[in-house]
Amino acid sequence: MKPKIDYSDMSIGLNLSTSLTTWDGDPSSYVVHVSGAIVFIGGDNSEEEVGSVQAILCLLGEAIDDGFEWYEVLDSFSETAPYRELLERNYWSDQVQEVCEPLGNDLLILDRMEVKERYRGNGFGLMAANSCRRAFGPGCGVVALKPFPLQYESKFNPETEAAHDPRAFQRDKMKLTRYWARLGFKLLENGLMVMDTTSKRPPMSQVLSKSRMPRRKSQKVS
Repeated sequence: MKPKIDYSDMSIGLNLSTSLTTWDGDPSSYVVHVSGAIVFIGGDNSEEEVGSVQAILCLLGEAIDDGFEWYEVLDSFSETAPYRELLERNYWSDQVQEVCEPLGNDLLILDRMEVKERYRGNGFGLMAANSCRRAFGPGCGVVALKPFPLQYESKFNPETEAAHDPRAFQRDKMKLTRYWARLGFKLLENGLMVMDTTSKRPPMSQVLSKSRMPRRKSQKVS
């Protein structure tokens, strides 16, 4: 049976580690990979690991100042390459600017978010994403993700870009899209979701008090 969570007496922690290339002569040195555990902290200060998170901080502004092009930075890794669609002419694309107001040059990607099955439906993914935004968002114009239900990861065919069960895949993808929209992410025509770091958004207590999302096998943003 899933544990019932009392939101009035709870918090989460992120135990994170970072990695980056230190050679300044390569565009990949402006990409910082962040990974770690999502830890639930109870009212009695007890801690329990409830999931994991992976994020990527792209220091595009610093790279441009040092003479690199933004696309060189995003092309450094397969995980960041799909997000080239967010920029054009050395700035955020028209699509991005239509739905948010980016004031910085850097990009924070929420690459992967997983919550253990017994803890799903309690908002831990939302809280972890919000914590990443608060920790790494300052200086970023955009926080982005690609909603992809992780239960289809092994079934996904990159050649046809379809899951074994297309209807179920689209249904679960829309559930995940609505899930991240609760935090303020906006869906673009290219399938990516974005939010800026300066616009006013609902307090987390209000986000978490909304009706629970239907249970899913897992979550992925990549």
